[in-house]
Amino acid sequence: MAESIVICCLRMQKGRLSLLVWGAYLIALGTALLLVPNLLLRVLGLPDTDEVWIRIVGGVSVVVGYYCVEGARANSSWFMRASVVARAGFVVVVIALVLFRAAPPVVALFGIVELAAATWTAYAIGWPPLRGQTRLDLD
Repeated sequence: MAESIVICCLRMQKGRLSLLVWGAYLIALGTALLLVPNLLLRVLGLPDTDEVWIRIVGGVSVVVGYYCVEGARANSSWFMRASVVARAGFVVVVIALVLFRAAPPVVALFGIVELAAATWTAYAIGWPPLRGQTRLDLD
């Protein structure tokens, strides 16, 4: 019994780290999109824009990043598992946009980074769906 509690605590600590890193990434990305969006677009080989939408996406990224940091600080297992599901959904959207040519292929990089980070979180917390169980339990 005590051993399983220790294992659970170690997994949660690793999950906290993965979510904290992800939150910091989103805050940094969002800040760049808010303050210097065209610099980021140029780095990705995308055309400059004067549209406000990219800054709105930046603002949303900062907010979601803050949620992730707070979810990690609270050591919320529910939030960690929910973030894996939501982030996997985002990957599907990004890949679909690229496949249907609604976004340039370079945008798939965001999906790849998201998938890697979501997988890190899932494995770090030892989430059962990745261990052969099919039940989606977000207690």
